[in-house]
Amino acid sequence: MTTLSDRIDLAYSKLGLRESFIAAVMTRVKREVSDKVSTAGTNGAWVRFNPAFCDPLTDEELFGLVLHEAVHVVLMHMWRREGRDPSLWNYANDALINAYIRSRGWQLPKGGVNVGWVRESMSSEEVYAKLKENPPPPQGGKGSGSGDGDEESQPNAGGFDGKGDLEDAQDDATRVDMEATIVAAARMAKECGQGSSLIDRVLD
Repeated sequence: MTTLSDRIDLAYSKLGLRESFIAAVMTRVKREVSDKVSTAGTNGAWVRFNPAFCDPLTDEELFGLVLHEAVHVVLMHMWRREGRDPSLWNYANDALINAYIRSRGWQLPKGGVNVGWVRESMSSEEVYAKLKENPPPPQGGKGSGSGDGDEESQPNAGGFDGKGDLEDAQDDATRVDMEATIVAAARMAKECGQGSSLIDRVLD
């Protein structure tokens, strides 16, 4: 019987074939099946996948989820927040990541952030600033609450359930090592003739 861990391993294998630069970076990041996250999440040291959310996904949706979490790491979102509102920062980065994934033609699980004006060429800080002026709608209000009304006022933090999937890095100690890994992988990809807006952004 194929387990979720087996399916995640397969998704990472696909990552190596389809997005080899990202896959090279993610060899440094632990992956695990865990209910400590509601859908999936990362803090740069680990990526966690909730079985209740992931089991029903198709293999291509699971690949899109793996890629989504990996791009958080590659763009170092967990180190770059710098005092910004964590929910809005997560939402802005999810919008940017999902724009990139859709531009590449890959699938995503339902419920992901989709902001029509966001382009993959934008920076996280630019998207955040625009969302700060025009905040996203709150999560809830469509029968998804628990009946006590609390959901109505909760901000939409992104992720695939409105709760967010990005945690701050535990500390800055690993930032330099991760940055060096990402730049080295991007340079190698470029030298091998690979190209994407993500690689160009890292090298710039």
